[in-house]
Amino acid sequence: MPITPAQLHDPIIEYVQPAGLTLRPDDTIAIALERARQLPATQIILYCYVVDLEERLAGVVPIRRLLTTAPEARIDSIMIVDVEAIPSWATVLVAAEYFVNRRFLAFPVVEPSELPPDLPPIDPPSPRIDACDSCGVVGVPIGDGLVGHDLTAPPVTQAHKDPIPVGGNIRPPTRVGYVAPIYPQLALAARKEGTVILQAVIDETGNVREVKVLRSVPLLDDAAIQAVANWKFTPTLLNGTAVPVVMTVTVAFALTK
Repeated sequence: MPITPAQLHDPIIEYVQPAGLTLRPDDTIAIALERARQLPATQIILYCYVVDLEERLAGVVPIRRLLTTAPEARIDSIMIVDVEAIPSWATVLVAAEYFVNRRFLAFPVVEPSELPPDLPPIDPPSPRIDACDSCGVVGVPIGDGLVGHDLTAPPVTQAHKDPIPVGGNIRPPTRVGYVAPIYPQLALAARKEGTVILQAVIDETGNVREVKVLRSVPLLDDAAIQAVANWKFTPTLLNGTAVPVVMTVTVAFALTK
């Protein structure tokens, strides 16, 4: 089914299909093949998903590996445990990044243990760009400290309005100013690449007010945050009035082959 631009910010969970064949780690190849024979002949199976007793994803078995392994072997002897999975809070756009960057034919959609199924709540706005707690990055201050020798009290500013999630009638703003992320030297030396998923709050003027890490890639988070913090977007209007919005942003880092 073709995806329209208006659907890019829909939750990916609305488009997932049930797993065709789920297995247990202690199943044998013979048991798995017998279960596969009981499925409809028209059903296409690319990967078999292995779940534990609590129905949590434990691994993946490509169908070709299943067909070429001895019948008496156990599933946990051939399954891939380092699984690439799309978190359930992802949007269609975020899911598309997985397919573009990893070139797999299918992905499981799971509820990560470190994040709730939905986007985490927005903390009260502050003049900082915060990274995720689990990344070991406390935050990068923006505009902290005094300028020159001006010791007068700062002007009183109006309280920020609560941002509105993008989606439905709230269309995502258009990016009109772009700052490319700078590939960290340490990440280059480690040959580290990947896609950092961020949550950005865009204020009424189109400036990025706050950024948080939703999915971390070690060594790359800070560079992604610094780049997105300097992006500029068109203001989002609701009933003719500019409003702040919150949306998912991805920053991909790829090494030159």
